[in-house]
Amino acid sequence: MDRHLTLNFEIPIASFGMFLAISVTLWIALYDRLILPIALKIAGKPVHLSPKQRMGIGLIFSFASIMITAIVESIRQAMAVKEGYSDNPNGVVAMSAFWLMPQYCLSRLAEGFNAVGQNEFYFSEFPSSMSSIASNLIDVGMGASEFHNERSK
Repeated sequence: MDRHLTLNFEIPIASFGMFLAISVTLWIALYDRLILPIALKIAGKPVHLSPKQRMGIGLIFSFASIMITAIVESIRQAMAVKEGYSDNPNGVVAMSAFWLMPQYCLSRLAEGFNAVGQNEFYFSEFPSSMSSIASNLIDVGMGASEFHNERSK
């Protein structure tokens, strides 16, 4: 995919990870400084999502991310075939790599909701002797997932 931001500037593929960090940072600020105060004014009392609601919202964002990924990939694949790159793994399809941004942002939002929801769930529902161990299992799972992703490249 084409990674040019301008005619002379091409974003390195490894730098796309910064958009993930930026999207999570913006979402946290938006949620904390805009959404919660508006919800407080509407409801007239502090609004709090339960851990299960946070995990559910994370799953919805994850599903939406996968759906967008499927749509973008089908468009990219059709363009690759049309441009004659179907058998050329080094071919650059005339499609902006910024089409990947919505799925990246949604996947990070999903991860944020899920991780926070799981941590809250573990600390609120588990005995205190198990809650820290359970919350660390999230990190172990993410580490194993990243290790698997890197090995499969």
